[in-house]
Amino acid sequence: MWVYKASWTLCLVLWKIFFRQEFLERENIPATGHFILAVNHTSFLDPVCAGLGTSRPDLHFLARSSLFAVPILGAWMKKVNVIPVNREQADRKSLSQVIKTLQNGHGILMFPEGTRSKNGQIGAGKPGIGFIAYHSKAPVVPAYIEGSVRALSRHSRVIRPVKIRTKYGKPVQLDDLYSRQDSREVYQAISNRIMEKIKEISGQI
Repeated sequence: MWVYKASWTLCLVLWKIFFRQEFLERENIPATGHFILAVNHTSFLDPVCAGLGTSRPDLHFLARSSLFAVPILGAWMKKVNVIPVNREQADRKSLSQVIKTLQNGHGILMFPEGTRSKNGQIGAGKPGIGFIAYHSKAPVVPAYIEGSVRALSRHSRVIRPVKIRTKYGKPVQLDDLYSRQDSREVYQAISNRIMEKIKEISGQI
């Protein structure tokens, strides 16, 4: 846990200095208990830009499994609550681990779009987050990151000192969808509603 706390503190200092990072309405993030932090995705910086909004050391992240093979980086990722995901195929093991992590009372940061936006705009959500939310019944906190795409876009190789803001919304109301019969359509409906809330927040920042 000390590795996570030390990494969080170092990143917070760097992000405050370099990006003048602001966190808006962070009180919407639960202080205890399981939750999903659902965020738009435009930059490699996004996990840090969103994760720094809470000092909870039990926040977990998802990353492609190939990164764990990189020396030092892979070892560090294991220490800071990163769960490996095989993006080339349906990874049932990772899904089970994510749901178990939530059932144990921890948090998970997820990008409903599945990958970084190609044009910087908010894209469509995929059913994966709906599946996890449905089976864990975890509160879903939507969040919107503004500025990270200008700091480091999908096609950029240089990080720019651009101001970044992250705003956290109130948990998405999903009880009506949780009460429906388990199906892919329900998963997608959950994802769609989450994305609607993220878009709503983007117009307020």
